[in-house]
Amino acid sequence: MDCRGETLRWRSRLSSIVFILPWAGHLSVSRDDLTASLKEVAVGIKFEEPLSGNDLWIAELATNLLARLYPRIAITGPEKDRATLRALALDINPDIEIV
Repeated sequence: MDCRGETLRWRSRLSSIVFILPWAGHLSVSRDDLTASLKEVAVGIKFEEPLSGNDLWIAELATNLLARLYPRIAITGPEKDRATLRALALDINPDIEIV
């Protein structure tokens, strides 16, 4: 919901991503333009200690979302948890580059 209590709606088409905002119409971005813009972008998940139950759940949720939205992600932390998150990202997006 936005600050006026109106629901934000999101739609996806195969050829474009369209955001529909009640007060602004819509913004259309082609798949090619989005791919080109994100090609060199890497986003990351960083942790320093082995993840506890709740922390692991949050890291898995973040990995799940990032693997669907970005072509490159970085995962840093202890090897056991890093391997778990890497496997999750590759299951979701086999073409993802993990740096």
